[in-house]
Amino acid sequence: MLHIAPIAFNSPLYHEAVALRVLVLRQPLGMQLRPEDVAQDAQRLHWGAIEGNELVGSVSFAVQENMGRVKQMVVSPRVQQQGVGKQLMAALEDHAKAQGIAGIMMHARETAQAFYARLGYQPVGALFEEVGLPHVRMEKALA
Repeated sequence: MLHIAPIAFNSPLYHEAVALRVLVLRQPLGMQLRPEDVAQDAQRLHWGAIEGNELVGSVSFAVQENMGRVKQMVVSPRVQQQGVGKQLMAALEDHAKAQGIAGIMMHARETAQAFYARLGYQPVGALFEEVGLPHVRMEKALA
């Protein structure tokens, strides 16, 4: 059974989430984790998707000027396409709504654009390059 829960910064689960980010988001690009990649993590909120005793997904979230920003959304390849990302985003959106946050945005990899579109996020502006890959800014207003 999948459980979505907050992750405390610098906790063992946080370090598992960072390792999952490296495995899924960095290593396929031949990149290593740099100190600047986690420099702002202490100021962000983090959620994890836990299945049994295993962290299978995580997402980080920052708020600036009443707009939330998704960072480092990652799901283990073992459970991709099984609704883990959707559940993580639903928990994040519920939290944001409860805090009165007006909307959520992210820089989505072009390959993830369809996933976010299915969740109601709209592309804003043209494609741009980030970490060597095409990205698009996507946004969703929260009611």
